[in-house]
Amino acid sequence: MMVLGIGESYHDNGIVLLENGRIVAAINEERLSRRKFDNDIDGSLGYIFDRLQIDPKKLDAIAVAGLPPSLLVERLLENEKANLLAGYSNHRVDRFFITLMRKSWLVRLKHLLAKFGVPSLPLHFVDHHTAHAVCAYVGSGRESMLVFTCDGWGDGYSGGCFEASRGSVKPLHLIPNTGSAGSFYVAVTSMLGFNNLRHQGKITGLAAYGKQSAAVDVVRQSFRLVDGVPRVDLRRILLHGRGRSGWRLVSRATLSMLSFDLQKIWRFFSDHILTNNSLYFTENFRKELASFTREDIAYAFQLVLEEVVAGYVGYYLKRFGPAHVGFSGGVFANVKLNQQCAKLEGVESLYVYPHMGDGGLAAGAAFHFWLESLRKKGQPYKPNFLTSVFLGWAPRPGEIEQALSKYTGSVVWQRHETNLEEIIAKRLAQNLVIGRYSGPMEYGPRSLGNRSILYHASDPNVNNWLNQRLNRTEFMPFAPSTLWEQRHLCYRMDDRDWSAAEFMTIVFECTDWMRQSCPAAVHVDGTARPQLVRMEHNPTFHKILTHYFRETGFPTVVNTSFNMHEEPIVCTPEDALRALLKGGCDVLFLEEYECHVCSPSEPQPAV
Repeated sequence: MMVLGIGESYHDNGIVLLENGRIVAAINEERLSRRKFDNDIDGSLGYIFDRLQIDPKKLDAIAVAGLPPSLLVERLLENEKANLLAGYSNHRVDRFFITLMRKSWLVRLKHLLAKFGVPSLPLHFVDHHTAHAVCAYVGSGRESMLVFTCDGWGDGYSGGCFEASRGSVKPLHLIPNTGSAGSFYVAVTSMLGFNNLRHQGKITGLAAYGKQSAAVDVVRQSFRLVDGVPRVDLRRILLHGRGRSGWRLVSRATLSMLSFDLQKIWRFFSDHILTNNSLYFTENFRKELASFTREDIAYAFQLVLEEVVAGYVGYYLKRFGPAHVGFSGGVFANVKLNQQCAKLEGVESLYVYPHMGDGGLAAGAAFHFWLESLRKKGQPYKPNFLTSVFLGWAPRPGEIEQALSKYTGSVVWQRHETNLEEIIAKRLAQNLVIGRYSGPMEYGPRSLGNRSILYHASDPNVNNWLNQRLNRTEFMPFAPSTLWEQRHLCYRMDDRDWSAAEFMTIVFECTDWMRQSCPAAVHVDGTARPQLVRMEHNPTFHKILTHYFRETGFPTVVNTSFNMHEEPIVCTPEDALRALLKGGCDVLFLEEYECHVCSPSEPQPAV
C-alpha cells in the first residue's frame, strides 16, 4: 500500500510518502523553496513525482491533515457557542475567513495533483490533532500509550489527550482554543520583539537568565488550569490578535486567495501581522509587565507554561494510571517543558515525535489512513519504532561533482576515498568549524549530523563568536551530540527517556564532568539538549564521534543546524557551498569531498 500524506494549509507544509506503513520519503517545502515555514507544496510534489520518479498511478490513497470545509465550519460554530456559554463573548473565530482559506487551498491542491498526473482518488481527511497524536503513537513503537498534543490552533482546538492502543487512536479530551498554550507562548515571543512563529526557542533560552519575581504572579493570572483544563484569560491575552489587525488580514488575505497565491498570503501575514509586538496583549496587561526585564518576563512565561501543560498531563495520568506517554504538536518543541513532564509521577517513558510541529502533520495523515486500512482488513498492528529521520533530499551520483564545478575559482577540494570519518574527527580535534553534508537530509527541525555544523565543545566562548559568525541571535547554547555509550558520563538521565534524547527533544541535567569539560554545550542553568548517537541508528556519525573520543578524550561535540541566519537547513550541495562561502564553516565535508574557500594562489582541483 502506498499513501501520499499532505500537510495542512497554514504553514510549514510538506509531503510524506508511506509504503506499507513506513515512511520512504519526506520533505517540507521550505527546504526546497528556501523560505522558512513555506506553506505551499508545489516543490514537494515535484520532489516526489519528478525527482524520486514515483509513478502517481501507483498511489493507493491521498491523506490530508485537516478537516474538510463542511466539517471545519461545524467545528468552529460549536466552539463559538461553547465560548459564549463560558463567558468569552470577546473571543470569536471568523468562520468565513478560515473556511474560505481551506476551500481555496483544496481547489489549488486538486489542481496541482492533476498537474502531476495523480489519479482522481478521494481525499482522506484527518483532524489536525488526531494527525499529531497518530505521529507520536506510530513513531514511538509502543503497543499502547497516552498521547498529548499541544499547539496554537488546529481545526478548532489547541490540544488534547488521546488513548492509543492496538492501532487505534481515540480522543479522551480536547482543549478548546481558549486554553491555547501555543498562543500563550506566541504572545510573549511577539511581546519581546521576536518573530512569533520562528523564535519561541529563544524565549526558552532567555528564560534561564531570568529569576523568580512578581512577574510570575502576573502571568499566572493569564494562564491557568481550571478543573484540569488550560484556560487563557482573554482580558489579558488576545489569542487571535486585535480586531482591526485581524480584519485587515481577512480583507487582504481573502483577495489574495482568489488568485490562489498562498505565498502572497503568507508573506503578508508574516510581514504585517506577526511582527506586531502589541498584537496579543491588552494595554492593561502590558502595563502590569512594563517594569520587569525581558529575562524575568521570559522566565515567568516559561514557568507558567510548564505548570499548566505539565498539570494537564499529570491530571490525565492520575485519572488513567501510569502509562507510556507520547507528545506531538509545536508546544512540545519546548525541551524544558518536556523535561518537567518526564518527571511526572506515572510517566513510564516519554516519546516526543521528532517532527512535532505542523510540518509533521503529513505523516500523521498518512499513518492514520494506514491504521484505518489495517482495521478494516482485520490485520493486526505491529509497532515499529521510528529509528531514523534521514528521510529527505539526497544527492544523486554526480550531483556533488556538478555542484563543485560551478564553484571552481572560489572553493578548493580534495576527495577522501577511505577513512573519511577518521579524517573528520581529526579536523574537529584541530579546532576547526566543520560543516557536514552527508546522505539524506533530516526530516524535522533538528540537524542530527547529516546537515550539521560541528565544533569542539570545550570552548566556553563559542556561543558568542560562532553565533555572530552565523548572524544568529541565540540565548540557548549549541546542542551537544554525544556517543550513546558515554551518556552517563555527560548527563544525569533515566534511560527510559533515551528515545527523546536521540532526537534532541528533551533536556537533561549535566554532570560535573560535562559542565567542566564541555561548557559550550551547557546552558547557564546546567542543562543540555543532547543528541545521543547510537551505532545501529546513525553509523557514520557514530564513527566520527568514536574517532574523536579516541583522539581527544571527549565523547561530545557541538552540533548546530547547517544554515545561515533565517534560512532553512541546507538541502542541496549548492546550498552547502553557498554557506561555506558566506563563512558558515572553516571546512565543508560534502560527502567524501573536503572543501574550503581557496586563496587566489591555490591550484584548482579537477572534479
